[in-house]
Amino acid sequence: MPPVADDALPHTADFHLSSVEFFTLRSPALSFQGFSHPRDDPRRTAPAASHDEARTHSNIAPVPLRPDKLPRGRAPRRRKPDAGSAERRPASTTTTTTPTPTSNRSPQPRPDPPPSTIAAIRSELDLARADLARAHADAAKLADRCKALDRALKDAADAARARDNDLDGLARERDQLRQDRDQLAQDRDRIAQDRDQLRKDLDQLLAERPSRAQPPDRPAPPLRPDSRQGDRPAARRDAPFDLDDKRHGRPRSPFPSRRHKSTPPTQRPLSGTIDPSPPSSSSSTTLSSTSSSTSYSLSSSTKPNDPFLTKTDSWSGAEVLVAVQDLNSEILQLAAAATELVPATEKRTNKQQPQPSPAAAATARLAHAAKDTVARLGQPFARLLATRDHAQDSVLIQCALQACAAAHAARLLAMFCVGLPAPTNALFCQLHAHMHATEPQATSSRWRALASSHLRQLYPALEEDTVGDFIETVARSFADVFLLCGYAGGESPNPNLNASPSQSPSAGAGNPASAESLKRQFAAQMRRIALAACRLARVTAEEIMSTRFEVVLAEPARAFDAVAMANAFAGLGSEAGAGAGAGRGQVLCTTELGLRCATRKHALALVGVSVSEDGMERTMLLKPKVVLDTVAQVLEHSADPAA
Repeated sequence: MPPVADDALPHTADFHLSSVEFFTLRSPALSFQGFSHPRDDPRRTAPAASHDEARTHSNIAPVPLRPDKLPRGRAPRRRKPDAGSAERRPASTTTTTTPTPTSNRSPQPRPDPPPSTIAAIRSELDLARADLARAHADAAKLADRCKALDRALKDAADAARARDNDLDGLARERDQLRQDRDQLAQDRDRIAQDRDQLRKDLDQLLAERPSRAQPPDRPAPPLRPDSRQGDRPAARRDAPFDLDDKRHGRPRSPFPSRRHKSTPPTQRPLSGTIDPSPPSSSSSTTLSSTSSSTSYSLSSSTKPNDPFLTKTDSWSGAEVLVAVQDLNSEILQLAAAATELVPATEKRTNKQQPQPSPAAAATARLAHAAKDTVARLGQPFARLLATRDHAQDSVLIQCALQACAAAHAARLLAMFCVGLPAPTNALFCQLHAHMHATEPQATSSRWRALASSHLRQLYPALEEDTVGDFIETVARSFADVFLLCGYAGGESPNPNLNASPSQSPSAGAGNPASAESLKRQFAAQMRRIALAACRLARVTAEEIMSTRFEVVLAEPARAFDAVAMANAFAGLGSEAGAGAGAGRGQVLCTTELGLRCATRKHALALVGVSVSEDGMERTMLLKPKVVLDTVAQVLEHSADPAA
């Protein structure tokens, strides 16, 4: 290979200096060989080589450190040589070149790494990035897991705290139960001591009885028969009362056979007598067993009557009051609907001139209707209905219809049992009134509840028959009122008073004021009123024991009492107000029912209680609304604005 000139490699000196500095810094003791004779040159001999090495080592001086030539960090990338630059000089050249001056040196560009190295580095970088991303993901998962564990730890701490609180509460309850158990044990011991003391007193009392007995040589006086005690001996009659008074520390009553009416009678054994001989040791045990058997027999005999031996009412007074008000509302709606049914053009037919045969039949029907209306509403109101012109105002007709329906409903509510015949109902009502006046309230109420319940069980069709009779009677009374007020078509309940069989159906079918037409159009409302009255009567008779509810209906021609009744026209006109305020005027009819409760009070409980002379405490819950005889002046005053 031809030698290469020194100017062809201008960077050779810097390269050698850099290499020498590098190896000198890394290994100062490293032996250095020159570049003139390579180690593998065959022209060199062993002595010459050793001589050259010795000379080279002797000629090399320590290389001073050049900080500006030291690589800092990553060495800058060497620039690629130009196309016209000289080729690199191989490291195995045999000729040595003279180093060029420092001023003529140029930087040696660093060679590019091979593609395989770059690919390997890039793959390693990708792997490192993947590992870093995986590490970040694992770190995020671990952070979430740590948060979840923190929350679980907090929940566990809260649960433990709550469990500790529950345990504390259970411990307190346990202590309280222990205290209650100890208290119950003390009470049981005290009761046992009291029982033992009572047994001792009883044994002592039975032991003292022979000493109080009469001498055997003196005959006992004959016993007088007692209507209440029968032929029982006096000692047996007085024994239960003496025991009771001795046990409770009460003085003996001078009338041992009398008892309070509100307390049930004491069950006594019906066989066996008191032995005057000293009692044996088993006397107390025998007495206890006898008392237990007597109590069991008493409870067994009264168990079927448990529903009637309680003072708890199924309905309260407020519920009964609401039921009466609803009944009044139903009656008002029925009367208003029936009043609007009759047209105003058909009126005053009873003032027309009499005609031969049909007029006589109409007069007979009118007379019968007037008689029935007088019996229901009274003579003053019937006269007012017959003489007044109702063409402009039909208020009095509506009041009359209300009064008729209210009177029939009150008659249902006043019956002992709904549907009984009149004589039987009068007998039961008289018996209950006497019992209610002489016996305690609980006794009379229980007897009435039992009697009414058994009557309905024996005759289940009484209520349905009563509903049908109620509809028929109300329709007839409405037709009589319309006929008395001057509306044609009213039909008498007596078939003999009708004109002819052919005229009666046609008249009843063509006239809306007839009984058949009224019954056909208002049967549903009348039936609803009847069922409500029957249900209210059943409740007051069988389900209320503490008191007796009475439906109040003011009698016609009675003086007005502002305390016991209310004026239906109190807000219209000065006459009605004056009559209501001063207590003047008489009652024509009752348009709305009232409610009153009456309770039997014992003589010992009458102190400080407002009751009547017969021992009954009466309370007015709802005043009945009445129409006074001044209603004509009130209507005229309201119709005439100038007055």
